[in-house]
This record gives sequence, structure tokens and C-alpha cells, in this order.
Amino acid sequence: MSVLGSACGSLVQRAHTLSGSTDCRLAVAHRPEYREGFPAGDLRAMNSARHTALLKVLLVVVVLAVLYALFGPSARAAAAAPAAPAATSSRPATQAVAAASSASAASAASAASAGRANARADNAPSAQDRQFVQALGASGYAAVDAATMAVVRTQDPQLRAYAQQVARERAVSNAQLAAIARQAGVAMPGGLDSAHAMQRQRLDMSPPGQFELAYLGRELTDHQQTLELLQAEMNTGRVAALRNFAASAASLVRQHDAQARAFASAMGVAPPAPSTMGYGAPRPPTLPTTAQAQAQIHPAPQLAVASSEQDRRFVQELGANGLAAIDAARLAATRATGAQVRVYAQQVEAERTNAQAQLAAAAQQAGIAMPGSIDGGRLAKRQRLDASSAPQFDLIYLTGEVADQQDAVQLIEGEKALGQSPALRAFAAAALPMAMQHFQNARTLQVQAAGGVSPGLAAVGADTKALKR
Repeated sequence: MSVLGSACGSLVQRAHTLSGSTDCRLAVAHRPEYREGFPAGDLRAMNSARHTALLKVLLVVVVLAVLYALFGPSARAAAAAPAAPAATSSRPATQAVAAASSASAASAASAASAGRANARADNAPSAQDRQFVQALGASGYAAVDAATMAVVRTQDPQLRAYAQQVARERAVSNAQLAAIARQAGVAMPGGLDSAHAMQRQRLDMSPPGQFELAYLGRELTDHQQTLELLQAEMNTGRVAALRNFAASAASLVRQHDAQARAFASAMGVAPPAPSTMGYGAPRPPTLPTTAQAQAQIHPAPQLAVASSEQDRRFVQELGANGLAAIDAARLAATRATGAQVRVYAQQVEAERTNAQAQLAAAAQQAGIAMPGSIDGGRLAKRQRLDASSAPQFDLIYLTGEVADQQDAVQLIEGEKALGQSPALRAFAAAALPMAMQHFQNARTLQVQAAGGVSPGLAAVGADTKALKR
């Protein structure tokens, strides 16, 4: 429009210029005083120029009028007027689209937020995850502690190398578990729990000649329990990182279990079959070769003796231990001066008599004879107790009980881990809590008798309840 305005201004200025020059010539043509001296042809030329100028001015005016009508303010207003209703009518549609977009964005944001909340809820640690971290953490601490003890105490260089490997790899595994548990918001145990602390104490008190077997029995039992923990977490754990850790740790525990079983077999004691826990699905049975089938039909005599030697030793040793414990308890029930010692002796007599009958039944199923009487060493110990004076009787009896009950616990744990007879292994699993309770009660009463403390019966009852829990 600015260019059009400039063009119109130029045309008007030109018309004015032409009109001005024509006016001068017309004045010469109409004034008589000015016509004199002009030729007639010039006057006609001036009249023609006048007409031409008028036509030009008229043409300019028409052009300007047309341009004004086409591009003036009224034309622009007329052109803008129809568009206004369209814009007005399109505004509600635009607002509706914007509202729909906003609602869709809000819905998407809400869905995303709900998804994140659900993801957090799905990955939140469950009771299974917390129990797994606590139990496996305590088991790892106990494995490292027992392996460290074995490195110092064992005389077998190969077993020492195995213990070093276990201590190193279980320490790394426990550190990995602690890191994952921290990310999941689950607390690790602070150290050994009461059960592992007692197990560690029994291992520490084992005599030098039996330490290796006690350590291997402890290892095999721990491997079975650990594989069960790992399998439970893989099956029902909620935290994905803990489930993945359980899957990787199971292979490590299986490796340690295979090594411990090899050491036990080298010592002449065949360990029980490995548990399928932690191995995923149970393995399908494998068909024996021809040589294996012949060996099963006609087994070698020496292999049969080696496979049952643990069971025979267990029946003989625990049977003699039980006979001596029952005999000493009967004596203490009448001669002990402390009321709590008499109560303990009565409890031992009743429970060991029942356990002795169960042991005899399990031994009969295994085809193993029970001992018929107290052996010479235990008989001499019984005679010394009978000859002790009244002030020292309680302490001598309790000191002997601590040693005998500790032996019973070790024998039962060895059978539970390495026994071949299902009946004897089932008996060992059922009798272990009773033996551990007797050992702890005897130890508590021994400390009290040595310190001159005479607590009431409630103390023994509290200790018993704590052990049962």
C-alpha cells in the first residue's frame, strides 16, 4: 500500500504540473493583448494542449478513485469483516482442543505417576527379603569365622587351603549382600546370632584330633541351610537385585559344598546326598552304567563298612554318653545341695531316658547294636563323683555335665551332617535341640556354682525358655 500511495502522489503532482503550464498558455490564448504577435498555428496548438491537459487530469482523477475504492480503508474493513465471525466461531473449537490436550497430558502424567508408584511398591522389600538378608548375613559371618578358625587349627594343608578360599569368597559375598541390602533399605545383621555363636563355641572346644571332622560337619550343615535360603529368595523374593544375588550365590555355595563332600569322603566318611535346594528344579535321575549296576548288586565289603562307620560310631558313642548321663543325673537328684541343680538333674534323667529309647529304636532299624553298659572311662568318672564330698558335689557334677553334653551335641551334629541311616539322621535332627538345651543349662549352673551364686528355679526356667525361642 505504501508503494501505491507513492504512485498516486506522483500522478497528482504531475497533473498539477501539466495544469500549471497549460494555464500559462491559455492565458496567452485568451488575452487579446497577449495574442498579438503570436502566429495562428501556435494559438491552435495551445488550445489542443489545453484539451489534452484536461483529459489527463480527468484520467488521473478516475485512476485515483478506482485505486481508492479497491485499496482504501473501507475495502480493508470490508475484507476483514467476514473473517471475524470465522475467527470468533473457531475460538471455542480451539479452546476445546486445548482443554482436551491439557486433560490428556494430565491423564498421562497421572498414569506415569501411578506407574512409578506401582513400580516402587512392586520393588519394595517384603518380609521374605528381610528374613533372607538377616539369615544369609548371619550365615556368611559364621562361615568366615569358622573358616578363619580352621586356617589356624587344621593340620591338613588341603583343608587349610579350602578354608582360606571359603573365608575370602564368603567375605566378598557378604559385602555384596550388604551393598544390595543397603540399596533396598534392608538392614544387615550386626554379627553372629545366638545359634551361630553357640555353634562357633562348640567348634572351638573340639579336640585337635576331631576338629577337621567337626569343621566339615559344620560346613555341610551350613551349605544345606544356605541353599534353602537362596532357593526361597529366588522363588518368593520381591526385590529383583536380591533374587539375582541369590541365583549367583547359589553356584558359589554349591562349589563349596562339593569341595567339603570330597574332603569328607577322603576321611572315610561318605556325606549324605546333596539337597536339591538351591539347585533349581530337582535333577532327573541318571541311569547307572553297567559297572555301577554290578557294584550295587554286589557291593564291595570295604565300601559297606566305610559307609556305615559314622552311624556305628554315633550309636556307640551317644549310647554310652546317654547311659552315663542318666546314671549321674539319678545320683545328683538325691545328693545335690542346690535346688536348681536337683531340678536340672531330674529333667536330664527324664529326657535322656526317653532319647535313649528313641536312639535304640533308630539303631535297630539301621542294624546297629546299642552299648549294654557304661564304658570304663565313664565308669571311673562316675566313681569319682560318687566319692566327692557334699560341698563340692554340685560343681563336680555340673563340670562333668558340661563336658558330656558338649560331646553329645557334637556327636549329634556329626550324624545329622554325615550319617547314612535315614532313621538315625532323623533322630539326630530331633535330639539336637534337647542336647543344646542341656548343655546351656549345665553351663549356666556351673558358673553359678563356681561363683557361689544360688539363684532360684526361675533362672533355670528363663534360660530354658530363651533357648527354646
